[in-house]
Amino acid sequence: MERELAFINEFNRCYDVLRTAVQQRQWPELQKILRECARISHDIAAVEERRHNITQDLYTAAQLPKNRSFLEAVQFFPADLREETKRIYFFLRTEVYRMRCRLKSLEVYARVRMELVKGVMDRASVVQNTGNPYMRAGRRAMHDPDSFLFDSTK
Repeated sequence: MERELAFINEFNRCYDVLRTAVQQRQWPELQKILRECARISHDIAAVEERRHNITQDLYTAAQLPKNRSFLEAVQFFPADLREETKRIYFFLRTEVYRMRCRLKSLEVYARVRMELVKGVMDRASVVQNTGNPYMRAGRRAMHDPDSFLFDSTK
């Protein structure tokens, strides 16, 4: 669990860089940090799978049904190991919750920004003309739409 906690803490640190890259539109930096986050996610998944297998072995050794909580299996540990394991377990749960909240906030930020840009582009778009935009002489039959300036806010 300590190793999993270390990976989650590393992922949370990467989140700060990720958020900054998105907000400041630093796309090359974003690509690098996304690759790093993917690597960390893979490491977390591997450690989580190993922890799950060990937990299942604990359930079997303690003769507990597989659907019981992890804390019930911990009750069979020696007292000093039990307290340390519970402490790490609760800290791990807290960090996972923190990670989920932060990722959800980034998701909401990205969705709102995309909807904002889409709304501005929809309002500013010119109705698509049907038919031939050229006259028989080869000149354009319609004038080009007026340009507009789109200034982003930071």
